[in-house]
Amino acid sequence: MVPVTAYLTPAQASRLELLLAKQRDQAQAFDEHAFIDTVFSRGLAVAEQEQHAPPSPLHLEPTMQTSAPTPFAIVPDTTLPDGSIVPAFQVGRYLCSRSADGRAQVTADAAPWVEINYRDAVQACRDASFALITERQALALAWNVAQQPENWTGGAVGAGALHQGLHKWSVNSAQPGTYESPDPDERRWFVLSNGERVFDVAGNAFTWIHDDVQGDADGLIARPFATDSISLQAPFPSMEKGMGWRPEPGGDWSGDALIRGGCWRSGRCAGAFGLNYHWPSDEWGSVGFRCTR
Repeated sequence: MVPVTAYLTPAQASRLELLLAKQRDQAQAFDEHAFIDTVFSRGLAVAEQEQHAPPSPLHLEPTMQTSAPTPFAIVPDTTLPDGSIVPAFQVGRYLCSRSADGRAQVTADAAPWVEINYRDAVQACRDASFALITERQALALAWNVAQQPENWTGGAVGAGALHQGLHKWSVNSAQPGTYESPDPDERRWFVLSNGERVFDVAGNAFTWIHDDVQGDADGLIARPFATDSISLQAPFPSMEKGMGWRPEPGGDWSGDALIRGGCWRSGRCAGAFGLNYHWPSDEWGSVGFRCTR
């Protein structure tokens, strides 16, 4: 028997399915070959009656539904260099922007919400049922991206430099996620170990950080950086291989709020492990925030 592929519209396929069920009920009156021949001939008759309809395969394979990425990416469980584990969490793919009604949102086509102080950023996240990213979560994100070859300019972990995003003064303000620099050295996205993409972990705009390493209950820095503080650990020294700038152990920023990443004008200081600070009431055009949930 020569295989034949018949094409029917969805409506035709539905009618033929009913026909098959009816014919099976009467199958005892036919031998196997007669049953197949009858169904095939009746199916061709159905198709000939509706030739005006656009063709569609008789046997349809399920197709994957494609859509735009969700606003949040999943950061898998991450073990930090001190052996502690940061449980999996969802992080905004982009820095938070401000919606028309003044609420924090995560979207690619709006510029980051900057000129907002630390406490207002914390509250904006809460009002949107999110939370400001913590220091340990920011470190988990940085360590995860640093372990992916695709995030290094040399195509292997430790080869070249970790991408630093918008950091070379090619723009003069924080840009929406849809903006792509003509300079390949300013690639903005990082890929995670699970294939997710997150933007502006380095460059474009700094993000306020809730410090849960050396901070108090409000997330403000409460003591000097210990020699073994996880906040000061990175794959390479400060200002090398795209790490960004970070302080030396013993520095006392008590009362200030951490910021991480870098901005469009940070130069070599920008990086996924970049660490700095501002007074919590400061509002800067280069500092925004990233939320989690």
